[in-house]
Amino acid sequence: METFLKTLTNQTIAEMALKNKGHTVGFDYLRIGLATGVVLQHCAVESNPASNTWTFGNTYVWYFILPAFFALSGYLVLGSLFRNSIMQFAALRILRIVPALAVEVFLSATLLGAIYTSLPLSEYFTHIDFYKYFLNIIGEIHFTLPGVFKGGFVNAQLWTIPYELKCYIFLIGIALVTLKFPYLQRHFSVAMLLFAILLTARELFRFQPDGGELHVNGRSLELAFLWACSIYLYKDKLPYSRALTVIMFVLGVILLEIYETRYLAIIPISYATVCFGLLKLPKIPFGDLSYGIFLFHYPIMQTLHIEMGVNNTLLLMALTIPFSALFAMGSWTFVEKPILDRKNQILAFIADFELQVKSALARNPKG
Repeated sequence: METFLKTLTNQTIAEMALKNKGHTVGFDYLRIGLATGVVLQHCAVESNPASNTWTFGNTYVWYFILPAFFALSGYLVLGSLFRNSIMQFAALRILRIVPALAVEVFLSATLLGAIYTSLPLSEYFTHIDFYKYFLNIIGEIHFTLPGVFKGGFVNAQLWTIPYELKCYIFLIGIALVTLKFPYLQRHFSVAMLLFAILLTARELFRFQPDGGELHVNGRSLELAFLWACSIYLYKDKLPYSRALTVIMFVLGVILLEIYETRYLAIIPISYATVCFGLLKLPKIPFGDLSYGIFLFHYPIMQTLHIEMGVNNTLLLMALTIPFSALFAMGSWTFVEKPILDRKNQILAFIADFELQVKSALARNPKG
């Protein structure tokens, strides 16, 4: 195996990352591509759920998208944890997820819901489900609004948010444990890899032979996150090449097609995701629209499909993508980027706060 890998590459993932000087432009392209893939998939399924035309027959080629998203997140986020304190890390994750999500939830509930609800507005704005919908902001997901879209989902894509938060909480928990037990800190890489292996093995041996579970579910996403974290930790030993990226991607899609190996597929998909993200590409000139596209596309698609009667799959795709990009641009320009521009100030404030707390504790060790 080692000889075969050497024929594919003479550099490691760490060496490729060093060549990029910390830039993650490849991951930016990947985010946009994956977010667009989510839009296309949802348009295909919602416009004609009985047809397999847009799912390549009975294959599950679309379903690499969400694991790839989580693999991307795991690789980059673990690096962030190593560069920052636990409090800084938690703040960065909250600032990246919550503001844009809060805006999307607010607009969906107050504007879109008010326009398309079948209920009188007085009843709509006092309905318990209207208020429950705002719990989406803190990760308690509610998919419907009273009387909107004939009872259909307003934001089906948000089902992944709790799993993303769970992954971040897991990393924070691991970091806190390693602070308490330095022995674990010295063996952090081994512990992470072992956890990923054991969790994958557990899922492989507990599969339902009747196909009672989805090919990609929440556990798949968590595994992708964990495997990408392991790839980050062993990046100085793992080979990198474009040929290997393609091989891993194809292998992942094939394994994902087979119900019994769907969890095993997460490993090569995560590897291919990281390798693609390390490609040196021109900088995207219009910012990172991926999160905005992910957040806004579903209510836009449902409005076009259910309220405006757009049933043709290609037309629904052609309309949903530009409208989603437009809202995403607004989210990036007025919500996400202004916050990211203040990232260093926020990190400095937190560092100063932590220093003051440590000083206070040092002065009053018994207090």
